[in-house]
Amino acid sequence: MSTVATPPEPPTTDLPFRDPALPLAQRVDDLISRLTLDERIELLCQYSPGVPRLGLAPYKTGTEGLHGVAWLGPATVFPQAIGLGATWDEELLHEVATAVGTEAHAFHQCPAVDGHRHSLQIWAPVVNLLRDPRWGRNEEGYAEGSRRPGTAAPTRCPAASTTTSSAPAGRTSTTTPHRCTPSGTACPTPASPTPTCGCPPGKQRRTTP
Repeated sequence: MSTVATPPEPPTTDLPFRDPALPLAQRVDDLISRLTLDERIELLCQYSPGVPRLGLAPYKTGTEGLHGVAWLGPATVFPQAIGLGATWDEELLHEVATAVGTEAHAFHQCPAVDGHRHSLQIWAPVVNLLRDPRWGRNEEGYAEGSRRPGTAAPTRCPAASTTTSSAPAGRTSTTTPHRCTPSGTACPTPASPTPTCGCPPGKQRRTTP
């Protein structure tokens, strides 16, 4: 048996994947190399338990932001995307997206009811063409023609993802079937809605079109 002492692991804050000065690909490779197979599988779920030994906190992928984030607590409620699309007002869309991003970032700073931090990956309006009512979610898009989504989406996504002068730095990524967001301020009081799908609180079932 070897008598050579195993060097202790460095503090989690000093691990290479935590270093913003390193290339992104190198940081990703470092993090993945440290994860066990079970940990990698658990990170594929919307509700991740986190990896305490690496300093990774529990995380929830995706926050509904179709017409605001008021389902999390006190926040601004906006019209559905199909109504905003009908305004043909790009400046208004920019203002709405900026507000949603700011409020989403504020909730991100708050402890969530279920222990998972509110995600900065926002499910926002879809860019699909609303051609078939059987889809069932046509209120989530801007229009049935290609021109309106083509002008609305480029306006909304950068606005929702940009920081504001009064907020700490922060951005989010985009996901399907929804798009965009962040930026932040103080912490509103999160709500705890009662699920209608039989799921545990905070884990309502979502149907992808």
